[in-house]
This record gives sequence, structure tokens and C-alpha cells, in this order.
Amino acid sequence: MNKEKLSTVLLSSDFVYDSELKIWTEKDQQEFNYNDGDYHENYILDVVTKAEDCSVLSQELAGYIKDWPSQYHLTSKRSNLLRPFGKNFKGKRVLEIGCGCGAITRFIAEAGAEVIAIEGSKRRASITRKRCKDLEDVTVINCSSDKIPDIGEFDYVLLIGVLEYAQCFLGAEGQLSLLSFCKKRLNSDGSLFVAIENQLGMKYLAGAKEDHLGIPMVGINNAYHDNGVRTFGRIELIQMMQNAGFSNVEEFLPFPDYKLPTLVITPYGHQQRSSVIYPLVSEVHHKDAQAPDSYTFSLEESTKIIWNNELSSDLSNSFLMIASMSSKNHVSDNTLAWYYSDARINDSQKKIKFLEINGNYKIESYKISGEFIGGEPFYQGESLWLSLVSIINKHGWQLSSVIDWARVWISEALVTENISSSWKWNTELPPEYLDATPFNIIKTVQGYKIFDLELSSERPLMLSYLVFRGVFNSLLRVTSVAPTKELSDSNVFNTTKFIVTEIFPELTEEHFNEYLKQEVALVSQVVNVDTNDLFERYKNSYFVVRDFLNDYKSELARVYHSNQDLSSTVVNVENQIKDVEKQIKEKGEEIFGKNSLLDVKEKELIDAQASCSRLQEQIDNLLSVAAEQKSREEKLMEEVKVKTDKLQKITSSRAWKLASFFSRSAKSLNKY
Repeated sequence: MNKEKLSTVLLSSDFVYDSELKIWTEKDQQEFNYNDGDYHENYILDVVTKAEDCSVLSQELAGYIKDWPSQYHLTSKRSNLLRPFGKNFKGKRVLEIGCGCGAITRFIAEAGAEVIAIEGSKRRASITRKRCKDLEDVTVINCSSDKIPDIGEFDYVLLIGVLEYAQCFLGAEGQLSLLSFCKKRLNSDGSLFVAIENQLGMKYLAGAKEDHLGIPMVGINNAYHDNGVRTFGRIELIQMMQNAGFSNVEEFLPFPDYKLPTLVITPYGHQQRSSVIYPLVSEVHHKDAQAPDSYTFSLEESTKIIWNNELSSDLSNSFLMIASMSSKNHVSDNTLAWYYSDARINDSQKKIKFLEINGNYKIESYKISGEFIGGEPFYQGESLWLSLVSIINKHGWQLSSVIDWARVWISEALVTENISSSWKWNTELPPEYLDATPFNIIKTVQGYKIFDLELSSERPLMLSYLVFRGVFNSLLRVTSVAPTKELSDSNVFNTTKFIVTEIFPELTEEHFNEYLKQEVALVSQVVNVDTNDLFERYKNSYFVVRDFLNDYKSELARVYHSNQDLSSTVVNVENQIKDVEKQIKEKGEEIFGKNSLLDVKEKELIDAQASCSRLQEQIDNLLSVAAEQKSREEKLMEEVKVKTDKLQKITSSRAWKLASFFSRSAKSLNKY
């Protein structure tokens, strides 16, 4: 279906095109009650609106990551979930339901697909459009899944972090309704991608909070509410897909989870080669961006037991399931897993493919763009790091055992002379040994094998620095340790200093601070970080020490005291309410009395206003009379003036003067 026909269908289905936001919306849209918070979503919208580079691997967007919501929506790790299938999407038509803020949308479109992205939230739909503003083959429709009209068939439909919300918006049978709808939208050879957390995931058994509700053990206890968010176990999820009509379901396992995966394991990898693959899983648990504050058991140690007992898929933290109506495989049969190092800078991102060829295991490295870098054997066995994990997960473990472990690492892998007296703190090692750390050294039946020597030191590589680097990073990667009396200080940096000083007593505090600065500088060459912030975080990193029963008791005590405080607070509030009610009653009576007085005063005011009106009328009359009187006075004054002028003329005339002369003369004669 081309864009013109799509527009016709949408217009005929009561959708309108918002030319400002460049998205399709329903004419009579109902409120969609889901978001990550106004502050967080407005921040993401502002970032993608202003950013010049909104691509999956954008370092510009990565620079705006500051918390979990921004990391989830802006990091390139989101695309790792589907990166193994990138070539499958080229030239295909993809329907993404619940596209959120467009991280997956962007990847699918960059892979060459025509994408129809559906999002119930108008703001999130707008963010998706802004994230894909330079991509023409992306159409964003703002509506819920049950309002999508018939917009043709698709090669792929995506439900990435969506199925768990189906009951919230579609009712009790929401999951089945949504899966059935997706099936109808697929062509006969199409596939549905579903990513979701595992209700019985090992990290949730270990104490991690349920991702959507933020409370530990909700899924394990099946304490979900009706018509609320909920996850499912593996068998239940597969049966749900089969009930919707999908006969073929491929199970891929993303770790640490599907949201920000570093490792994606194929069905062949976890079903047929679990004993080969499990060390890879153990080594990525520490990358979980939502790690719990405490654990009931060691994730690293339990991984081996779980995988060797063929429970890997049942207890995986999350799933990526690809469902179809036909028997098809989305990856080659000999691929075991993919590992991604995509958080790097300067075009150093890469992906590693683990595969089996004629019974031999091999690693192939590629640039993230797909260019082949090289290959090497994939040695079977556990890393030196896993042997350290085994030591510090035994109750009452001792630091002396860790020191002995470090000496084995030095003697077997770093220094040819197996004589400790020949180990000098300033012994210089080959520069390519910078990456010869315990997690890059495998113990095989043929001995210790060093692999993945990717980095090389630009300065003389001192043995003491490499030992510091290896011990420090090895301890940082452990998700939790067993309790021990020897660990009086659970600070990782201080513990590292103690261990390394036992091997090289010549080292001082200045050496260790310098080594830590070197480590921060090395990391900053590979990853975009704030060096000052990283230095402080390194110095203030602490072990998570498991003491589950005591933690549980402490938590119960905390809750008990919190309840007591709450009860006391409730009593105080109730008393305050009574006082307020009493004051309100008293004030009411006072107000009633004042209201009566106001009525009297109001009548007096009305009377006074009437008196004022009468006085004003009298004043107006007097002013009118005064005005008339003044007018008459002015007329009289005018007459007086006229007569005065006439008199003046008479008295100043010659006749008047002669008459006056004769009058005075007559008076004089009369005297005589």
C-alpha cells in the first residue's frame, strides 16, 4: 500500500493529518493514559527537536542522556535487540505497535524498511516523528491499537515492550486480542517480533523490582491486578502465541534484558550449546541499567547452574520471541550469539558474532556498520574473572584468597618467570597487554589463553598498573558478594588498594590515585564520559554485600517502625482535624453574629445613602438658585456700568462744566 492509498484509507476512517506535527490523529481522540512523566517526555521532545543528528548511533543524542528515561529513549543500545535481523528489514513493510519515542522506529527505518508506527500518546507520537524527521519512509499514526484501520498487510509486526500493557487498554483478553490482530496484519510469510520481561526471570528471583510496578516479587508472587500491567512465563507466553494462530515460535534471549541488551543469544545457542555460552551471560549481568539495591543470590554463579540444567530460557530475564505461521529461521543455524560494544566513540563501535563451524567455535568481529574486522578462535572455558566470582561468593571468603588469585593471574598469564621475587611494580609489559585483564583470559585444557587484546598502551605499561586495572575492574563487575568479616570497608577502590599493596608493597597512595586517573583517561578515549564525575564514581563505588535474611529483617523492622510512625502521624492528624472542626464551629457562630450585625449596618448604610441623596438634591437646588442669583448680579453690574459710563460722559462734557460754574457762582452771590 503506497502513501497515497494509505492517506485515503486513513481519511475515510476518521483520521486527520496534523500538518504541524506531521502525524495522523483520530478526529475524536480519547485520552490515552500512559506516559513517562511530563518533565521527562518534554525533555526528550526538546532534545530530538533541536538535535541535528537523530540517528541510532548519534553521539549528539548520547550527550543528552542524564537519567533512566533519557537513557532508555536516546541510547543506541535499544537497537541491539533487533540489530541481528537488520538485513531482514530492508525493503520490507513493518508495522510497529506502541512505538513510544521512536528508538526502534528509527533503527528499522535506517535498516531500509517502510515503517508505519502506531502510538496512543500524542506527545510520544510527536517525539517519534521528530526522531525520524529526516526519514521519508516513516508514517506515524496517533491512536490505540484497536483503532487501527485496515492499512494492508505487513512483512513484520513489532510489539516491543507492549504486550504486557494489553490488559490495561484492551480488557481481560487483551493479550490474545492484540496477538490475533497482529496475525491478521501479517502476510502469509510474515513474522511477529515480541519483546517482554519474563515473569520468572532470574534477576526478579534475586530481588530486582518488577519493572512496571517498582515492587520486588510482584511477578514471582503473581500479585498483578486485574486489567493491569502483567508479564508472563515462557510456556504461558508461547501457548498464548500458539492460541493466536502462530505455529512457529523462535526464542532469542537478550541480556541483561531486552530494553538495553548487550548480548543476544540464538535458539541454537541456548538450546544446543548452553555449556559453551553461559560464561558470556555471567559477564553481562553488571550491565543492567536497572540493577537492584540488594540480591538474594549471585547472578553470576547461578547462571552456570541454570544453564547447565537447561533452564536458561525458562529463567531468562526477558524474551525476544519471533512468531510466524510457517517454519522459518531468522538466523543461520550455526550462529550462537551476538555481543555489542556500541557505546563507544570515534567510530569504534563493534559487534561480535559467535558461531560454530565444523565443531569448532569462532568469533567474528565487525564494525557496527557491518564491515568485517577479523576473526579468532572462541576458547571454551571460564575466564579468570569467573574464578574470582566463585571465591567472593562463598560465605566468610578471605582477602588472602583474592590475593592468591591475583598472583595466579600474574604468574600464569602476565609474567613468564613463575617467581614472585621477579615481579617488580615497575616491570614493563608489552603495550598490547593493556587488555590482558582477568575477563580476557580463559582457562582451557591447554592452559590460559589471552584474547580480545583490543587496546594498546601509549605509555610504558607497568605491571602494577595492569594489576590494579585488572583487580579494580574485576571487582566492579561483580553484582554482589557474600558477607565476610574481612570486608570491613566495602569500598571497591580501597579494597583494590589493599590487594595490590600486598603484592607490591612499594606502592603509595599517590601511585593509586595516578592509576585511577589513568583508568579514567583510558575509558574517556573509548566512551563519552565526564572524567571528573567518573573519577568520583570510581572512588565511591561499593560492593553489594548479600545478607538476605538480615536485610529482610531490617526491612521488616523498618516497615514496622514506619507503620508506628504512620499510626502516630494519623492520630496527630485526626486530633488536628478535630481542633480544626472545633475552630470552624466557633468561627461559624462568630460569623453568624457578625452577619446579623452586618445586616443592621447594611440597613444603616442604606438609610445614610438615602439621606445623602436628599442632601445632594438640596445642594443641587441651592447651587441652581445661587447660579441664578449670580446671573442677576452680573446683569445689574452691567447696568450700573452702563449708567456710570453715561454719567461720566455727562460730567465731563462742556455744558456740565459751565453749569457747574454758574451753580458755584450763584451760591457765592447768595452769601453776600
